[in-house]
Amino acid sequence: MHDEYFARDSWIINQIHHLNDECQKVWGSLDSVQRDPIYVSWLCLDEGYVCVNVDGSSQGNPCMSGFGGLVQNNEGH
Repeated sequence: MHDEYFARDSWIINQIHHLNDECQKVWGSLDSVQRDPIYVSWLCLDEGYVCVNVDGSSQGNPCMSGFGGLVQNNEGH
């Protein structure tokens, strides 16, 4: 059963990496942008669930935009 959760979590992470790669093809890398960190916390989930935190911003429409995300399982990984 553990392998099922690991495979599903890996699939989600691979999808996020793919989406990031596709966005970088369109908008380029935003690595040069420096921001102050924003600290967040989360509640422990039941086993078998993942938490997906995402955020994004835009400097007008149409203009440069960006997004980021974090996926965690019930152990915080």
